Amino acid sequence: MKYPKIATAMLGMVAIIGLSGFSTKSKTGHVTTGSPAPNFTAKDSNGKEHKLSDYKGKYVVLEWLNHGCPYVRKHYDSGNMQKTQAEAKKKGAVWLSIVSSAKGKQGYMTPEETNAAIKKNKSNASAVLLDTDG
Repeated sequence: MKYPKIATAMLGMVAIIGLSGFSTKSKTGHVTTGSPAPNFTAKDSNGKEHKLSDYKGKYVVLEWLNHGCPYVRKHYDSGNMQKTQAEAKKKGAVWLSIVSSAKGKQGYMTPEETNAAIKKNKSNASAVLLDTDG
């Protein structure tokens, strides 16, 4: 399968975080290469809670999203990101965009602002998660 350049790096990350289980910390407390991703829980822009473990056995793309970032703007303004999201989802991947900007910091958006940006950008993400602690 052929993906745009931006997707190649993201799909490589998916291979690294393959979801076969969630016991990922070594005895030193660090995640080890080739081990499953650590579980996390976050609410999306509509208030629904998502756990990474909910998607066990599926490919999951984690996209860190900051609508003020010029690189993010480039890929969303060109339609490249939306196309990549749609292609990945069509092949069965779950696409979780994560806004990890704390309140008062650059990139922070309320759930309402996030939903407006999703609509404006025609995002094809499965969900946009809000990490308001940054």
